[in-house]
Amino acid sequence: AEEMGLPGNPYKAVCTLTHKDLFRKFLKDNGFNAPWSDSFTNLDEAIIYFREQGKEGCKAIMKPVDSAGSRGVFAITSEEELKEHWEESLSYSICGRIIIEQFIEKVGHQLDGDVFLDNGKIIFAGFCDQHHVAGKSSLVPVSLSFPSELSRELKQKAVDELQKIFSLLGMKTGPCNVEFVVGKDGEIYFLDLGPRNGGCNIPYLEQAATGFNENTYTIRAAVGDKL
Repeated sequence: AEEMGLPGNPYKAVCTLTHKDLFRKFLKDNGFNAPWSDSFTNLDEAIIYFREQGKEGCKAIMKPVDSAGSRGVFAITSEEELKEHWEESLSYSICGRIIIEQFIEKVGHQLDGDVFLDNGKIIFAGFCDQHHVAGKSSLVPVSLSFPSELSRELKQKAVDELQKIFSLLGMKTGPCNVEFVVGKDGEIYFLDLGPRNGGCNIPYLEQAATGFNENTYTIRAAVGDKL
């Protein structure tokens, strides 16, 4: 689309957002909050990194750099758990890379929702609270509720930070699914930004709550309509 002059976003920007290790590097390089992290294709190197962090006994996250929908995501607290889940996590990566990163202890709910860009500016932002079940599948959301209980001030802070990110990347148009948490330090940590509509029926939930028809806007943006 970029090479043919069609509506869309820069290829490099989309690659950055769809590869978790590239996104983490982008956040760190540009002064945004980010967990310690690195990506690996080799199990032994991943174990060495985990060991060097001095984090044995604490919680880290291991996941494919390029999958979505919580596939292949595991919380690990030991080298043994890293070894146990390595092959399954790797099986979900198209490019064959795994990222290991710091687990951010959050305050309140994890946030999930969609924002929409027109001419590089955010024209809609809807944040939902993610709800999880306890136990082994606690990383997988089972429902979302709108509006989020997050304070108006933190919602605005998230929008301001997202606008900075999109401007730096040169993002121009369309939807972006956003997942973030507020850490115990009161700071916002973006976990994932997916340049697409959110799953879990997020566009329908937000349309029911706000009247914003994200699906229609997505199609109009894709064909170059003035929004």
